[in-house]
Amino acid sequence: MKNLKKILLIALLGVMLVPSFVSALNLNDARNLANQAGLNTRTQTFGDILQTILLVLLSLAFIIAAIFLVIGGYQFITARGNDDAVAKAKSTVTWAIVGIIVIVLAWVIMTAVYALVNTGNAGM
Repeated sequence: MKNLKKILLIALLGVMLVPSFVSALNLNDARNLANQAGLNTRTQTFGDILQTILLVLLSLAFIIAAIFLVIGGYQFITARGNDDAVAKAKSTVTWAIVGIIVIVLAWVIMTAVYALVNTGNAGM
């Protein structure tokens, strides 16, 4: 498991540090393209900006929780009847599911509060 963690860390750092994965784009060109596609490229209020930031953070947290769910499943499969390894895998899967539930509830609460603040009506 330690080797797997080292390999994943090295792979992640390698992807982040390789400049060929980064492609610069002129911001005005991106806005023009988004406007042509009918997307709203302007955030009007502080609440819109805050909601966007929180949605990005919740999305990242959800992805991380899903990765931990997969890791827990892998640990469970490779435990091969070892009681300690099975217990560790069950714990990883359990906490990953708890994390996903908390993330979904945070999204529901954030959406309700945002709707209540902006419209005065908490209905989604």
